[in-house]
Parts: sequence; C-alpha cells; structure tokens
Amino acid sequence: HQLAALQHQRLHLGPAPEEGLDFRERGTGPLHPAGGQTDTVGGIVIGLLLLRLAGWGGLRALDIPLLWILHLGVLWLACAFALKGLWLLGGFSWAVNWLHAFTAGGFGTMILGVMTRVALGHTGRPLEISRVVIVAYVLISAAALMRIFGPWLLPRYYIGVLAVSIAVW
Repeated sequence: HQLAALQHQRLHLGPAPEEGLDFRERGTGPLHPAGGQTDTVGGIVIGLLLLRLAGWGGLRALDIPLLWILHLGVLWLACAFALKGLWLLGGFSWAVNWLHAFTAGGFGTMILGVMTRVALGHTGRPLEISRVVIVAYVLISAAALMRIFGPWLLPRYYIGVLAVSIAVW
C-alpha cells in the first residue's frame, strides 16, 4: 500500500513557471544567480572544464580506462553546470536533476576512478584493470543518467527508476 502511494507521490520542486516563479530564484550554489552574472560565470566554468578536457587529449585515452574514467568525471561536471544553467535560466524541467550530474556523475565517477588507480598503484600491482572494473565504470555513469533523466522520461515509474538507479550504482 505504501509503495503504491509513493509511486503516485510527485516530487515537489516549487511552483511551475506558469505560476509566476522566476527561474532565477531557483537554488543556490555554483550557478546561483547574482545580478544577472549567472549565465556568464556558468558559461565560463563550462568552457574552462571543456578546455581542460580538450587539452588532455581525451581521444588518445580511450584505450586506457584508468584515464578515460577521469576524463568522463570532468565531463560530468561540465554537464552538471550546463544542466543547472538550463534549469535555472531556461526553465527546462528535465534539467532539474542537475545535482545528480555533479554527485553521481562527476563525483562518483572520479572517486571510483581515483580509488581504482590508488588501490593498484599503492599495492604495487600493474596499472591495468579488469573487465569487471570497466563494467563498474560504465554502470556508475548509467546510474547517473537514470537518476538525471529517468524521472523525466518515465514519471509514472519514479520509484522504479530510483530503484534501478540504486541497484546499478
């Protein structure tokens, strides 16, 4: 009975745009609007993150999972800033879960990547990972994608989407 009630409960995200909420009032943090500077600062941050990625030569790292996972983590951060900007400034409802791009996507991916590297390096083992670890790398990003876009794509199955995302994580 409780599960059915939870499945029908909607996550309250504040008033819809048509109810008069200015999107610039929605949130705090790295893209919180301050006198119209939000889009400029957010754009600069996104640009710097993408510039950093380009300088790392990410395409050359595609065959080295210990490197591409870190590149993917930084890409997740750029995506998180972009999603938050789209939500705050553009009112795109599907971008409301931007925080999961920061946490599950960016932080989770980088933490897993660094832990893998440190665990191998500090124990004197070769810096080569198994397919199981590569699958874990893929699954953590899949879980983040599900958490970010799943509720928007499948709103009637919100609890199910969360459960799958948790299981994949």
